[in-house]
Amino acid sequence: MIVTDSDVFPRGTARIGNIRLVEGADADKVIAYTGSVIAASGSTLAAPFAELLRRNGYAVCRVESFEPKDGGGMTAAVRGESVSVGSAGFMNLIGIRMPRKLTASSAIYTAINGALVAIFEMQYEPTSQVQEALVLLNQSHLNPVFAVRDFNITPTLIKELFDIPADNFCFPAYSERYDMSVPDSGENSRVAAILGQEGMGPLVDVAECSRKAWQCASISTAVSAAAGVLGLLLIFILFWMGRFHAASVGNAITFLIVCLIPEIILSVRLWRM
Repeated sequence: MIVTDSDVFPRGTARIGNIRLVEGADADKVIAYTGSVIAASGSTLAAPFAELLRRNGYAVCRVESFEPKDGGGMTAAVRGESVSVGSAGFMNLIGIRMPRKLTASSAIYTAINGALVAIFEMQYEPTSQVQEALVLLNQSHLNPVFAVRDFNITPTLIKELFDIPADNFCFPAYSERYDMSVPDSGENSRVAAILGQEGMGPLVDVAECSRKAWQCASISTAVSAAAGVLGLLLIFILFWMGRFHAASVGNAITFLIVCLIPEIILSVRLWRM
């Protein structure tokens, strides 16, 4: 089950809190460059940064050579300058010195040409619907893969905001998440389910019911195959022993009814989901 940014934090639940500029940084350039790179990432952060650009009258700049990086960040070229956007850990990873007083949790750091220029402190608002879905997801037998493009969404953040353990949730390398979270389906992909309501809750419900339906169908197929083999074996044994009267229509119908019992139980179980 693929979980994306908007599943965990729907539109409007992620906001930009405080913006801290490093001394000497050009505010217009920093906001325009950061917003453009974030918009190119396609993460849930794109909406609040698009609003920030619109509110300040900035246009989205052309982003070239965009590349997600493992460690929680991304690099790109904007107007011929190298721009790096990511977490504090990513900045340390690419060799950008981070003053201790500027370190903040759930923040976005921007560096231009190898120098830190700004920190955007983010605020995330957990919702009860997502919390209930995460609890159900944690209790289910699904294998959720968090292909989130927002590098601030980590197991630690989920545990702190939603008060649930995230040990069973898989978080792939940051660069791998982009391939997994592509919204466009491939030529050979088929529609598996249609959601009548957006949100993580309906998504988890559909995924869990689909898993149980697939499980019941697999067991039913196995039981049917086993019953067919067993029926042929019994008929062979009866004819080999010369007990032709035992292979009557009534006994055959009784055998088929007995074999249907597991199928009926599975069908009732599936119907009650």
